[in-house]
Amino acid sequence: TPRYKLDALWVAVAGAGYALSVPYGFYYLVRKFMHYGLKGDREVQGALSWMYAPYRRGYEWWMPVEMIRIMLLTSAVGFMIRV
Repeated sequence: TPRYKLDALWVAVAGAGYALSVPYGFYYLVRKFMHYGLKGDREVQGALSWMYAPYRRGYEWWMPVEMIRIMLLTSAVGFMIRV
């Protein structure tokens, strides 16, 4: 029906927006506050070090790429399975 097609479009737009905004929101936080954590700010270290600690300096951009890859792999299962 036309109503379903319109709703499906909005769901697809919202899903794509969420799937892109979450990884890049985390990337923004890392880029903005990582230097505070590396200088010894305990509050920033406690809140954000799990995001930047696994990556070498200069390779923080890999985090949103990896998050998008994981979201695509896990969400694709729902679209690929035909019952």
